[in-house]
Amino acid sequence: MSNSIVEIEDTKCVFIFGYNASTSHPIVARRINHAKAKGAKVIVCDPRKIETARIADIYAPLANGSNVAFLNAMMNVILEEGLQDQKFIDEHTENFDAFYETVKAYTPESTQHITGIEPEMLREIARTYAKSGNCYYLMGYGRLPIPSRCRNRTCISKLGNAYW
Repeated sequence: MSNSIVEIEDTKCVFIFGYNASTSHPIVARRINHAKAKGAKVIVCDPRKIETARIADIYAPLANGSNVAFLNAMMNVILEEGLQDQKFIDEHTENFDAFYETVKAYTPESTQHITGIEPEMLREIARTYAKSGNCYYLMGYGRLPIPSRCRNRTCISKLGNAYW
C-alpha cells in the first residue's frame, strides 16, 4: 500500500480489488467502514465473498483469472462514455491511442463469459469509479503468479490515469 491509510476515510469511492482488509489489515478495514459511513461508495471485486462485500454498494464476484479482461472492460466503458480526464491523458501519456485501440475490443458484453459479470454491473462499477473524482483503490494479489500481478498492476495504473 503506497497511500496514507488515513486518506481512505476522505475518499468518495473505495475500489477493493482482490484484497481482504478484514483479515489482512483490520485497521484498513475500519477506515473503509468509516469512509462508507461518510458516504463513500464501496466497490468490491473478488471471487470470494469477503467480509467487506457485506457493506459494499457493489459486489462483483469476478471469475478467477479474469482481472485483466474486467479492468480493460472498465476502461472501455470509461473511454466510450467520455468519463476520462482527457487533459491529463494529453499532457501525461504517450501512445494512448494504441491503448485505446486495445481496450475497444473489451466491451462489457464481450468479456461477460470471461469475468462472469453482467454488462450493466460492469458499467455501473466503471461509472461509479470514474465519476467519483476521488477514488482510493486497494489491490491484493492472493496467489497470483508474478506475471499476473504485473498485468493487474499495469491495468489498475492505467485505469487510475484515465480520470485523474
